Amino acid sequence: MAGWVLVIHRLASTPALRVLEVARQGLIRLNWDAGLRVLELAKTRSGEEWARMGAHVLVYFILGLLLYRALHLSGFRAGAPTGLLTLALGGAVAAYDELLQAGVPGRHSSLGDFALDLAGLALAGLVMGYLLKPKNRWLPS
Repeated sequence: MAGWVLVIHRLASTPALRVLEVARQGLIRLNWDAGLRVLELAKTRSGEEWARMGAHVLVYFILGLLLYRALHLSGFRAGAPTGLLTLALGGAVAAYDELLQAGVPGRHSSLGDFALDLAGLALAGLVMGYLLKPKNRWLPS
């Protein structure tokens, strides 16, 4: 989980980060032509905006999964209190992320981005709460 927070820190401190360009470089390394064709279709201002919004939700969804699982393995039972603690801890990382971006050239912080981060965390809490409930037990304890 700490490793993922470092990834978030690295992304937040990268000047003038463009989500579609990062994705393109990753797909080139993976040699995934179909993914590259999809990115070509998204190369518009609105495409970059949608990609940026999706990236916020995805990055914090992953953080939420990792946080919730760590809390669960530490003895917290699946449910609303663990989900709320996941949201609070992840929200602190998101606040740090947005404050860091405010001082990076070519980046800006916004409440909208913070809200997207919280949405990813909340979604992760709901998913993990469902998967870890004793009657569902999709994941081992």
